[in-house]
Amino acid sequence: MLDRLRPFLTPDRSDEQEGYRTRLARAMTLIAWVLLLVYIVEDLAYLRSISSHDPASYVIELTSVLALAAMGFAAWLLVRAGKVVDGGYVLSTGLFLTSALSLGLFPGDLFVQITGFLFSILTAGSVIGGASGYLFAIGAVVVLTLDWVTSGAVIIFSNAAEASLVSLSFLAGQSAAYIGLAVVLDLLSKNFDGIVNKLKSQADRLTELANTDPLTNLANRRQLGEKLQHEFLRSRRYKHALSLLYLDMDGFKRINDRFGHLFGDDVLVGASKAMQAVLRASDLLVRLGGDEFAVLLPETNLDGGREVAVKLREALAAYGRQLGPTVPELSFCAGVSQLLDEDESAEAIIARADMAQYLAKSSGQAHIRTQRGLAEPMPAAKT
Repeated sequence: MLDRLRPFLTPDRSDEQEGYRTRLARAMTLIAWVLLLVYIVEDLAYLRSISSHDPASYVIELTSVLALAAMGFAAWLLVRAGKVVDGGYVLSTGLFLTSALSLGLFPGDLFVQITGFLFSILTAGSVIGGASGYLFAIGAVVVLTLDWVTSGAVIIFSNAAEASLVSLSFLAGQSAAYIGLAVVLDLLSKNFDGIVNKLKSQADRLTELANTDPLTNLANRRQLGEKLQHEFLRSRRYKHALSLLYLDMDGFKRINDRFGHLFGDDVLVGASKAMQAVLRASDLLVRLGGDEFAVLLPETNLDGGREVAVKLREALAAYGRQLGPTVPELSFCAGVSQLLDEDESAEAIIARADMAQYLAKSSGQAHIRTQRGLAEPMPAAKT
């Protein structure tokens, strides 16, 4: 039954919310142990008066306290295991059942029991969240009402004529307090979850801005460093190929000087989209700044990286032709490197790609050089 109700009683939460709930659940577990000590002291106080003429009631009460101790320990274990919601249900249920049983055995002694009900609602509303607090609040109202009816409408005062009215007022006040506490906790839980979600959304947005080029919406140099380090370690572990391209567009300054920087920005955006269209989903196209780009190619060797560079150059040229005959031909020079067995860090791949790109740029427009060419003389013609 509880599993069917769980989706309605327990909201979905982010990792940040779960971290907060975990700390709160630990605090509520400690509070439950304090309440447990109070129950034990209460049992010792009733030892003489109960065990002498009603030992069965005392045994039942003591058993319930021991059960609460076991449920508190189980809740603590669940919270430590990361099952915060399950721990909250166990702890709230243990507090509620122990309080209800104690009230049934000692109907004239409400003060400890009503505290147990309050803590069961507080635990449910704060640790579990959602509408779970209402479940225990309504249960507490039902138990108190049954106790009021079965005790002859006398709860606190046992020998006064106005006891019925006073006890009824007490019942109404406690019921309002339980329901009110559940309402407040539900509202606080929703507001808290909303604040956490908003902060998480803002944090994600800031992270995205920190890792994204604002003009082209491509990854930036910072994201390249993070992704390259990740792929470097993964390729090292699984012995997979990894390549990197460094691209520098040819003569882009002439476009800015002739048509203006706004038009140049539009060209960069269009060029980014054209190159992105011929890449795989696993590839990472990066704008390093200005008219310089990089492409991270997982699972790609040096020859495969050069083939990708050729496709990118063709895609860029095709986009440039769409801009009209007055716009200079779009091209780039590229340097291609790949992971080597002797590489001790990802910086070695970057350095070789940068050097290869420099050699390509020194050879003229639209050249592609790989790291193999670092030990070879520069060609006189376009490759």
